[in-house]
Amino acid sequence: MLVTFFVLGITLCSAQKVNLNFSQKSLRTVLESITEQTNHTLAFSKEAVDLSDAVTIRITDGELVQVLNQLLIPRHIGYEIRDNKIYIFDQPDASVTEAGQIPPQEVRLTGTVTDKSGEPIIGANIVVPGTTLGTVTNMDGSYSMTLPQGSLLRFSYIGYLEQEFRITTQTLLNVQLAEDVATLDELIVVGYGVQRK
Repeated sequence: MLVTFFVLGITLCSAQKVNLNFSQKSLRTVLESITEQTNHTLAFSKEAVDLSDAVTIRITDGELVQVLNQLLIPRHIGYEIRDNKIYIFDQPDASVTEAGQIPPQEVRLTGTVTDKSGEPIIGANIVVPGTTLGTVTNMDGSYSMTLPQGSLLRFSYIGYLEQEFRITTQTLLNVQLAEDVATLDELIVVGYGVQRK
C-alpha cells in the first residue's frame, strides 16, 4: 500500500498538463508560460539559442513533453528536463549528416507499457539515450513516437527495472516492466512524499 501511494505521486508529476493560447508571441514568452504552469525553471544561453521566433499556438491539457516537442523540434532546438529545470540548447539540423551521408529512415513506433499483472504504467519514460528524443505513456499506458531506424530505446519507471530495445523495422512494441525489489525496499513514505532510508 505504501508503494502504491508513491507510484501515484510520481504519476501526477509525470503527466503535467499545459494550456496555451498565444498569437504571434515570442517563443521565450510561450516557454515561460509553460514553466509557470509546471513549476519548472527555464535554463538557456542567449548566445546559443534564439528564442525570439514568433509563435502562434493553442493547446488545452497538453502533456508537457509533447508540447515541448511541438514547439522546439521543428526549430532544431533541443531540450532536457532534469531537477525541475528545462534546459534549452541548439540542436543541429538532423537532415544534415557528416560526409554527406543519407540520414537513417524513421520509424513510427506505438505500443503499451504494463507491469507483470498487465496493468498499464502511466507516466513511464521512453527515451533514446544520448538524445532529446523521448515521450511518456498516457493514462492507458500507451505511447507513440517517431525515431531513427536502428535507435536504442530505453523504457524506465521508478520502482521498476529498465529495459532497452533496438528498434529496426517494427512499428509495434509492447513492453512489460518488472518491479525492482531492491529499489522499492529503500523507499519510505512520509506525510507528503517519499524519502530514501
